[in-house]
Amino acid sequence: MVYVFEGPRNSGKTFLSKFIAEKFDMPRYQFAFADYFSKLNLESRNSREAHAFAMGKELMLMQLFKDLDPCNYLTDPFSFVHDRGILTVLAWGIMEGRITESEMEDQVKMINQMGLMDEISIIFVTGDNPDKIERNKDQWDHIDGDNRELESYNKVISKFEEHGIAKIWKFTNRFGDGSLTDITLMFENILFD
Repeated sequence: MVYVFEGPRNSGKTFLSKFIAEKFDMPRYQFAFADYFSKLNLESRNSREAHAFAMGKELMLMQLFKDLDPCNYLTDPFSFVHDRGILTVLAWGIMEGRITESEMEDQVKMINQMGLMDEISIIFVTGDNPDKIERNKDQWDHIDGDNRELESYNKVISKFEEHGIAKIWKFTNRFGDGSLTDITLMFENILFD
């Protein structure tokens, strides 16, 4: 099973994904998207090329996991935590004008028809990080706190739900010890769902 942590920038998903991976002794994967994006000289706004790059990476990962057939690992099932996945690709696709909402829905349908989400659970993290320091993380720092990102995620999630795709668990990060307890309990429920 792949446990994908998704959500808007600065919601704490990377911290929580690292915490869960360590707590449950699972490998964690985070594609160096911003680094490759820069090295390939891709443009973010209105770029079908950027969407094709992001979508190709995500489709490959989902297909790989489907082909691995984790059910064959009866004594030691193969699972890992993944930081950002298909929701991000599609949400940013519509937010940055890389694809239309209609194209996003067509891609959601394709993912469903191919059964690519069968072994994937999504933990969608929201929250308002109280630490408002200026970040110098990547070329998208100016998006931090932009409501368009959350709105785009919600559009994608509604299409996933409409088509009955994937298990999406919603988590509100309160940025304290209580959130670590809450995410641990939620993840235990996800494991035994």
